[in-house]
Amino acid sequence: LSALQDAEGGRRNLSDQEFAELRENLRLHPLIHPISVRRLDDERLEIISGHNRAAAYRDLGRDVIPATFIEIDDTQAADAAFFANLLQPKMPDYEKFLNLKRYQMRHPDVAQNKIAQAIGVDRSLVTRLLSFEDLPTEALQLITANPRAIGCNLASNLVGLVKDGLTDGAISALKEVIAGRIDQSQAVEYAKKYTSKPTDTKQ
Repeated sequence: LSALQDAEGGRRNLSDQEFAELRENLRLHPLIHPISVRRLDDERLEIISGHNRAAAYRDLGRDVIPATFIEIDDTQAADAAFFANLLQPKMPDYEKFLNLKRYQMRHPDVAQNKIAQAIGVDRSLVTRLLSFEDLPTEALQLITANPRAIGCNLASNLVGLVKDGLTDGAISALKEVIAGRIDQSQAVEYAKKYTSKPTDTKQ
């Protein structure tokens, strides 16, 4: 474990509770799925898949972890981490979007439908994930600070509201969802009904 390093952008962000549950599971049970690693040119070892499992083992004070060695280059390693993580049900959609954008940067000539085929999902999911990039800056700042706040379906709907000129309502709805005062299913209707409160004036 002391010889291993994480691949950049390869670790899936877990909540404190999710990581604690993983660590407890690995404390009680053997590791069924070894992590995947590769040997770099300078003989260092890089984790391709299994970053959180390795982190949990370190937390448990263990020195070694079962691993499978694979021979791939930098691009293939980044792609392998991308495909391993993208469909993880507990990964926030916003994090999936960020990973998807990194994949597009590595493969600028690959069309969305080809990406969807490579992942094994419907193209509409890729389109919805990419809708995050069409949100206004203030919305992205809020989501970056609260990546688990909304899914790609709501992000796509908020983009539609922004295009219809309801940016203030979309931002306000997003804030309400983050604060827990409404849920995602209520956000669109809230945004449509939202109107800015007029400034109080003295009579």
